[in-house]
Amino acid sequence: MLARINPAAADSGFGFPENLRVAAYDGTTFLILQSETLIVTPAQHKKLRTSLAALATAFGVAATPATAYSAPAAPELPQSPTLWKTESFDAVISLQPCPDSGVCGSVHWVNPADTAIFDKFGDKSGRSFGEEVTARDIAGLCDFSPRMQFQKVAPGHWQGRMELRGMGMDVGVDATGIDDKTMRVKFSKGFITQTETWRRVESTDARYPKCEKPKP
Repeated sequence: MLARINPAAADSGFGFPENLRVAAYDGTTFLILQSETLIVTPAQHKKLRTSLAALATAFGVAATPATAYSAPAAPELPQSPTLWKTESFDAVISLQPCPDSGVCGSVHWVNPADTAIFDKFGDKSGRSFGEEVTARDIAGLCDFSPRMQFQKVAPGHWQGRMELRGMGMDVGVDATGIDDKTMRVKFSKGFITQTETWRRVESTDARYPKCEKPKP
C-alpha cells in the first residue's frame, strides 16, 4: 500500500523541504521531487536522514544497514583476436589490442548484399556520383582495417577515434565490455550519437566464415 506525505503536510514535524514528496511502498522509502533539483545543506541533509528514519518507523519499516555494492569489473579485451557481430551493418569485426593504436580491428566477414558497411568504409575515390554499389565492391572490404586510435580509460573500457573512409570523416568511439559476450559501442560526431550492441561470435560459427577478397 502506498502512503504519501504531500507538500502541505511536509512541515508536520518531519521537516521535509516543500518541494519534496515522500512515499513508502513495500518497505522501501522513495523520494519524489516536484521540482527538477533539490539542493540541501549538510545540516538539512542530516535533518532529512533523521526525518526519513522517523518516517520509516511511522510506516513500520525496519531500518536495515545498507549493503555495500560494487559493480562487477568490465571484461578485458583478450590478447588474441575476438570476433564481434555488429548491429548497424551486417558484418563481423575482428578485434584485438595493439601496441601502436590501442585496438586493431578488421573485417572478418561481411554480407555482400548489405551496402551500409560500404557507405561507411568503402573506397569511393574514382567512383561517379550515384554509381551502384555491387556485391563485389562490398566483398572487397574483406580484411579492411580502418585507421583508429584508442586508449584504455578503465578495465574493459576503451575510448578513441575511428576513420569512416566512405564518409570522409572520423568519429569518436566509446566501447565498454558488458560481459564476455556483449559490448556496448557508442559512436559520436558533434552532438550526434549512435549506440549499438556488439555480440561476440565464435570463429567456428558457420554463419560467419572468414571472408575472401575477390580476385582481380
